[in-house]
Amino acid sequence: MLARWSARFDALVARFPWLTSALAWSIYAVGVVWRWFHVVKDHDPRDHVYSDMEIYVGLAKRLADPGYHLSISDVTHPPGVTTLLASIYARDPSLQTAVYVQFVVCALAPLVIGGLGRFAFGKGNGKAALAVASLYFPFVDYGGYFLAEIYMILTMPLWVMLLLVASRQGKIGLMLLLGALAGFVFSVAMALKALALPALLCFLLVYFVFWHGPPRKRRALVVAALAIGSLPLVVWQCARCTTANNGKFCPGSNKAASDFLMGHYGRFNMMTWHDPVTGETRMFGSPSTAQHGYTERPEMDFGITDSKKNIETALGWIRQHPIQTITLTGEHIYDLYFGSVAWPSSATRYWVGAAQANYAFVLLMLLPASVRCIDLLRIRGLRGFLGSTEALVLSPVVGLIVSAAIATGEPRYRIPFDSLYMIVALEFFADWKRAKKSSPATTPLDDEPSGLLGDPSRSRL
Repeated sequence: MLARWSARFDALVARFPWLTSALAWSIYAVGVVWRWFHVVKDHDPRDHVYSDMEIYVGLAKRLADPGYHLSISDVTHPPGVTTLLASIYARDPSLQTAVYVQFVVCALAPLVIGGLGRFAFGKGNGKAALAVASLYFPFVDYGGYFLAEIYMILTMPLWVMLLLVASRQGKIGLMLLLGALAGFVFSVAMALKALALPALLCFLLVYFVFWHGPPRKRRALVVAALAIGSLPLVVWQCARCTTANNGKFCPGSNKAASDFLMGHYGRFNMMTWHDPVTGETRMFGSPSTAQHGYTERPEMDFGITDSKKNIETALGWIRQHPIQTITLTGEHIYDLYFGSVAWPSSATRYWVGAAQANYAFVLLMLLPASVRCIDLLRIRGLRGFLGSTEALVLSPVVGLIVSAAIATGEPRYRIPFDSLYMIVALEFFADWKRAKKSSPATTPLDDEPSGLLGDPSRSRL
């Protein structure tokens, strides 16, 4: 029956070529309306200011005071969200403008994800990605929280898309301009989440060394332009953090060492730091550990910003518990994908949608994207796979996995990267459909490099 409906749809598309575009844009319009009611009406982020959201909003209100000076405890998180909220709060103390900003960002994300699919794998992938991203619950729900994730959902695929577009430009000037713009967008992402940096480094490794793209000299120019474009915001971020961190170099936030300790100190629910110098007490825990039912609450007799003692304590525990360390590291990676439901949705009445979205991600994005990569690896070998656009698009995920292994893992960190899995999975389904239409004599995967420089219909599974 499914084959019959698919054949009828294909016949309609053959007769009315504009049908797929109309369908994709109609779904996007539905998604925009959904976002309006969810973010502005039903799930106003101002009604959910607690935990991390309270940290962001509280610091933003203090920063809105022109006479306020940052302290060492104010730079435990990157500055992106608080800086934006502070600039809004100074003009609109109700933060209603911030709600509208979050709606706009939420509505723009599917357009960017569709654009990434279009420039990576062709028009068909772009239209499908636009539709799927419009209906993917986490891309809607995070608009209802003052968190960095909704902005990362936009900026992560945006800088990847801009680099792909820059790479295919014939004019050097336009290529450099787009590369610099990609660098600026990346610097915004880094101001939102520190894991943007390892994601970029993994992307650049595949991009420059392995990818079957333009000549390496042109790729070097794109990378140079990216570095220049990112420099102003990165320098500001480092200077801001270093000054607040009592002069000790700080790339944007000073909580990395405590995150390392949180990930390598056994199975606990919440960790408390008592700073003997300032008298400040800070508590943090991973939502994944709470969902696992861990109950221990270790307490540290040093501050959360004391990088040296955090690292020393973590390394001491690792030396005493090497097998547990390996197991916990694997658990952090497992929690990115399977082990828990994304917070804060998991603690609200939207937990069902969050859980269902995670099941859909595993079955319809992670699994098909993985099969696509395995088939490329099987047919083309390791070098051929690393040169594919699929490997390039998914390479930032390696940085995410490394970050989770070093610190802690939860689906919230992964969700901004879901769009990368999404478009590779759509390419798997597109090739699967093409293979069903092709003759039995067709070679499963041709030798042309996939993605940007190849024919969008070039490979078949």
